[in-house]
Amino acid sequence: MEHMEQMDIFENYLFSIGGLQVEEIKITSQFFEAVSLKKGDFFIQENEICRYIGCIAHGAVKAYGSDKEGKENITCFKFENELQININF
Repeated sequence: MEHMEQMDIFENYLFSIGGLQVEEIKITSQFFEAVSLKKGDFFIQENEICRYIGCIAHGAVKAYGSDKEGKENITCFKFENELQININF
């Protein structure tokens, strides 16, 4: 998917949730950059400081942690047209 198409999806998402005018959305979207992640890529990993907000244009992501035995414990799923915000303390 091209970056311009991803930005259009992001702008449409901002419009759909309400509260912002078209001009405000155009100004806001200038502070975001389209990035593509492939299956198996990470948005953020353990012990990293998160400095990004993600809007999922296509596909889905999961958040999980691993226990001492390496078992994956899924904490949530996010799907298209949802924001993915990770905050590490």
